[in-house]
Amino acid sequence: MKQIILAVWLSAFTLMGRLVAEEAADWKSIHFIQGYNYFNFSELPYLTDQESEMLASLVSVAHTSHHQIILKNQGEYFAFNTCELNHWKWEDRVWKKKTANDISGYNCTPYFFIREQQPFVLSGSGYWQNQTDLFKLNETTGEAEFIRNENPPKNFRGHLNFQVKEGIYTLFGYQFDARIDLYSFEPQGYFYDFSSNTWKKLKVTWKASPKSALKDFKLNQLLDWMAHVETENYALIELHENEAIKSFWLIVDKRDLSIYVKEIPFLQFLDSKWTQTLEEDRVLLLDRNSSKSSEINLQEVVKSSVHLGTISFDQESLWDQFMDTYYPVLFIFPLGLMILGGWWIGWKGKETSPTFLSKEESDPFEVNPVIVHWYNKLKPLSGKLIDQDQMDSIFELSEIKNSDLRKVKRSRAIKAVNDFLLEQDRPPAIIRVRDAQDKRVIRYRIDLVPFSNYNKQSVKIS
Repeated sequence: MKQIILAVWLSAFTLMGRLVAEEAADWKSIHFIQGYNYFNFSELPYLTDQESEMLASLVSVAHTSHHQIILKNQGEYFAFNTCELNHWKWEDRVWKKKTANDISGYNCTPYFFIREQQPFVLSGSGYWQNQTDLFKLNETTGEAEFIRNENPPKNFRGHLNFQVKEGIYTLFGYQFDARIDLYSFEPQGYFYDFSSNTWKKLKVTWKASPKSALKDFKLNQLLDWMAHVETENYALIELHENEAIKSFWLIVDKRDLSIYVKEIPFLQFLDSKWTQTLEEDRVLLLDRNSSKSSEINLQEVVKSSVHLGTISFDQESLWDQFMDTYYPVLFIFPLGLMILGGWWIGWKGKETSPTFLSKEESDPFEVNPVIVHWYNKLKPLSGKLIDQDQMDSIFELSEIKNSDLRKVKRSRAIKAVNDFLLEQDRPPAIIRVRDAQDKRVIRYRIDLVPFSNYNKQSVKIS
């Protein structure tokens, strides 16, 4: 009886210990760097029974010549082979292929990530060039949908890729296109903004002198994505300098984009069979020559690393991008204002100060706006006789109650118009005529004669 009770207690403690271990070590991704065929389930401790079953079934989808990646996101599991755009999802205790047709050979060393429970891929190197193409692996249609975006990098593939809430960073890569003999290292990088669907160029500002850690180390010897690890707060890539036989970790803090570097005695991620990223920025890995896994805490690694620099947005690139994006608006808007303003002035001019001469009679001489206004009001009356009240209305004198003052101003206005026309070698336009029946009454005959030649001089109003 005692033995039975003891066995029950031991079983209970074992089960509790397993549940605590599973709960305390939630993981985000698993990379089978040396290929699935190197995998031994007993080597990977942080797995539930369901996850062990899931990995055991991976043999049905894994390509033995490629590396395999499993991403875990909110309780769902996605599997990928490198050099392919195919993907699988763990559903109903089996790996279900979500790609309608095989898509392989398009690119290698891609960056897979999950956004809003949908798998995406940032492509790597293709047959003849590097690409920074984005694809959504649509689980409904089974297609790899190309995502059209603004200002995409040309012929660029970054070695260090990581995701934040706002977008994707891709850094330290190559510009490569064999068709145009392009092959150069690009030490900066680019950022893809989810909200604006736009690529922005980045700038790396080195805080410490890179000579001790990076200048002697040839940056164009950066290793492929297989030496890349990403946790919640950090992105790491292993570097190796062949001539100096030195190895480094280049680490980016995803929260403030600080860059750190740490020299290491040997390559650890590249030579591992698999890596498993855990919570709290821990990484579990198994060396190919070892039977026991080791754990690396990147929070502790950064504390003993050299702060090398900081990543920021290239302001010149942002200005160029702003101009490229909004140039049509910046050009059309003021042009529209000019056109609208011209129309408004012209429309108002019909009531206040219309053009004095017709298009055929236009000339650059200066014109008194008051005379222009009077002249245009007289045009419709050419060839007619008008009385003093009508003339006062044209000259806007009707409101003057003093008849003598009104008479003086009328006379001056008539003289100003006629003198102006005389200066242009034209006959007077306003002729005083006595009424045939009542000689005391003065009327005015309006004669506006078109002309083609006149003096090119400024108008002087006496």
